[in-house]
Amino acid sequence: MASYGIMRIEKRGRSAIYGLQIEANRTAQDHESGRDFDSSDIDWSKTKDNIHIIHTVNWNREITRQIKQYGLKERKDSIVLLDALYTASPEWFATHTQREMLEYFRDCLRFHVREYCGGDKSLLVNAVIHLDEATPHMAVASLPVITDEKGAHLSAKIIMGNKDDYRLRQDRFYSEVSSRYGMERGEPKRPEEIKKHTTKREWQTAQQESKISNLQLQKEMLEFDVSSITATRRYEDRKAEQAKQKRKEIENEINALLEKQNSLQECHNKNVEYVNNWANQAVDRIKKANAKLTEYEECTSTLERQFMAELEEAVLQTLGDIPEPPEIDFEAPVAQFTNYDEEEYEL
Repeated sequence: MASYGIMRIEKRGRSAIYGLQIEANRTAQDHESGRDFDSSDIDWSKTKDNIHIIHTVNWNREITRQIKQYGLKERKDSIVLLDALYTASPEWFATHTQREMLEYFRDCLRFHVREYCGGDKSLLVNAVIHLDEATPHMAVASLPVITDEKGAHLSAKIIMGNKDDYRLRQDRFYSEVSSRYGMERGEPKRPEEIKKHTTKREWQTAQQESKISNLQLQKEMLEFDVSSITATRRYEDRKAEQAKQKRKEIENEINALLEKQNSLQECHNKNVEYVNNWANQAVDRIKKANAKLTEYEECTSTLERQFMAELEEAVLQTLGDIPEPPEIDFEAPVAQFTNYDEEEYEL
């Protein structure tokens, strides 16, 4: 059975970035927390086996950083990301080893850098090989910046080109990548070429098959877009609910703090009142003590005076009347000195 290499490139604006990011970088924990993607066949037990070649946690931040780095201006409707999907027919993966699969995706990534990044791999925002779905595929996200003689431009239009440019890229993808792995050209030949070599019925059949193929591709693209939008919506709803719960928790915490503050204020007021009463009582006691001390000092002074007076009186009473000293006759004759006296005193 024939197998085909598949390459799909889409232009994305800011509104789609987050949804693409959470789907590309999904983890088993996302599924456990309730995040899921509609219209997908993800086997969450295998999500841990996904291979991140380039892993960027916050795509919007990285896109903004690179736009500023190149000095570019971004409008509200600017295309800021090229969203690429590289895969192959399920039959090819069933008949090839994992090593061959990894080599194929490696060459797909190199092709993407050449064709959509101008050879500058720093423009790659994210690249992951998903092994948790029915058919392995690689999701690549890159910044649509092109540099010419006038400088750098944020222009997905120039990079992507028109339908003919896209067809030529598909041709180059086949010749440079998928054909090396035994795959066939995925798109049918041009209608005018088919007319020359087939019957009318065969040409009509080929036309119908081409329409079916295009419609199937459009369906897959729409399913991918719906999945991204739904995932983004679910995430935003969950974040809104979490924000609502967080706000309620904060309000409850604020109310609890206000109650505690009121209780502390009431306790503080009581303590202040108690201290003031104690201080007033202490002042009154000090005043009374000072008054009592003054009273004691006055009483002591009075008692001291009384005691001294009584002591003086008792002493006088004890001594009684002191007799008058005898009268001395200062005119009495002086005794005569003897010779002995004169000699004794050397008079």
